[in-house]
Amino acid sequence: MLACAGVMLDADPIRTGRLEIRRFSEADLDAAYAFNSDAKARHFMGGVVSRTDSDSSFRRHIVSVGTTGFGARAVVERDAGLVVGYCGLQKFAATEEVELFYGLVPAAWGRGIATEASRAFVSLGFRSLSVDHLVAIVHPQNLGSIGVLEKLCFRRVGTYLHPRTQVEHLLLHLRAAESTDG
Repeated sequence: MLACAGVMLDADPIRTGRLEIRRFSEADLDAAYAFNSDAKARHFMGGVVSRTDSDSSFRRHIVSVGTTGFGARAVVERDAGLVVGYCGLQKFAATEEVELFYGLVPAAWGRGIATEASRAFVSLGFRSLSVDHLVAIVHPQNLGSIGVLEKLCFRRVGTYLHPRTQVEHLLLHLRAAESTDG
């Protein structure tokens, strides 16, 4: 759907109450690695990632966001000017659906940042794409992320065996008609 339709998401920075969500740059690779090397941050994501793999992954996101608008973007707390994580939309690996995804450093947890950033992408997705729903996956023990998705009105619709971790994840959908942001 994404590549075939020639869809391009706006890659301009998104400003919310507390955040600027912008393209990653080479200067952000240290912040990305700080997240990827943090065992607590990566607990439900298959563990820490090497510097080489982290840099490679985020360089792919830099290119993807620059060419299509899809991929991870830096979530920056405007007051502090710090990258505290990432958020974005991408093609869901198992289907042609559009997936919301995010990750934050533990210091940013519990402060509504994931909800604020995700809400911005839900709005962008429904405003810019001809989709009737978005999907998200979450480790079944990741209660914080489950709470974020449920605040945004995502509903559990099944499970998804994550190919990298071989852990059954919850599969959630958010229908445009049920979104307060669509």
